[in-house]
Amino acid sequence: MSILTTIDLTKAWRVEYFEHDPDLYEFASDPQPVADISAWSAERRFDDTWAALLSTTFFIQPVDACISYWLSFAHTCAEVILYINDRRIGPFSGEVLVDVTDYVWLDDNVLQLRVDCGDCASDGQFGEISLLMTPCDEQP
Repeated sequence: MSILTTIDLTKAWRVEYFEHDPDLYEFASDPQPVADISAWSAERRFDDTWAALLSTTFFIQPVDACISYWLSFAHTCAEVILYINDRRIGPFSGEVLVDVTDYVWLDDNVLQLRVDCGDCASDGQFGEISLLMTPCDEQP
């Protein structure tokens, strides 16, 4: 197994809060910056009737080899719903390693995590998040 490159996705996030079942769908605030997702927690004013949408972007450069892309979470707060480039990949929890090769492209990419605020009320609920690049025939 060989990891060719690792892209750290722990920094430079933003968060928006919204109600699960609103009478009038709207976000509670404008997107707020999250410098480091490993230190993030849901604001205390949002209980378990609210959710947070955490977003970041990353860029993938073309390479002269067949590459597989793996998204790695050291751990997550409860269950998160993962989206890449507006495509739902699924709910995950705990330590996560998922093949996202079919969801990323060689350009700007958007990674989003939807979480319930009540499940992520204490600091440090996320660990390191990385995109791992491996040769096509290998798994990290």
